[in-house]
Amino acid sequence: GFRFLADETLPLLVGLETIAIADRAGFSLAVVILLADLVQGGRPAPLLSEVWETAQARLPTWPATLRAAVANGLRRCVELGLLDLERPPGDADCVTRPAKEVAEALVRVARSMNPNELLAVAQADRGDDVQQHLAALRQVIGQRDGIFPAGETWFPAEVVELVSHVPGSLGYEGCTAILLLNALATGDEAGWFDFRWVRQWPEYCALRSSTRDPVLAGIRHLYETDPDFLSAYFISAPDDASGARYGGWNCVPIPVVEDLF
Repeated sequence: GFRFLADETLPLLVGLETIAIADRAGFSLAVVILLADLVQGGRPAPLLSEVWETAQARLPTWPATLRAAVANGLRRCVELGLLDLERPPGDADCVTRPAKEVAEALVRVARSMNPNELLAVAQADRGDDVQQHLAALRQVIGQRDGIFPAGETWFPAEVVELVSHVPGSLGYEGCTAILLLNALATGDEAGWFDFRWVRQWPEYCALRSSTRDPVLAGIRHLYETDPDFLSAYFISAPDDASGARYGGWNCVPIPVVEDLF
């Protein structure tokens, strides 16, 4: 991320502060860089107090991706005691897209599974209890809008989880969407997508756009609403693909696609 740690970067820091304080062209970019430095351990600058209030006031006028990023940064700095804002950003400010919009797109992906895919998913647990898994899967996709029944941890959750581990398998896209719907509903309390993003991000990004975009939107929503999401991992470009996918501590930032739906 952006950090001002060496003497040679101080002129850049001063230049960005000047742009922000004077509210010149480039204000939003200066805010993003200064905020990134602050949230990563930089020192609060009293001269910037009005800058943060101005940024907060302009959030509704900015594009969704910029608004959500700045709002999350401002709120995090308030939580850390680095900033004191009269009205910190609210939950709606901090998400690129509303949960309802993301969920509707994921339900469409889940319901796009054809009969062969549904049967393959139902058979994923070594062929055990196929008809019970199939009936439960159809109910979840249909009547329950992708959400597992409360208290039911096996039918069809077990086969959905199994298939979502295997990119390219029959039903993989639909099962990923179902699991993500349940993660959104629970704040990913089971940690499904902490684990999967680190290991499967190349496959997610390579999906056809009609599936890729809702999946990335869902994972980004988890990231924007849960400060602990991916907190166990170092968020940077991986040194190599094997380290990112098979047990290393690196993963890539979650891409944003401007027009998802």
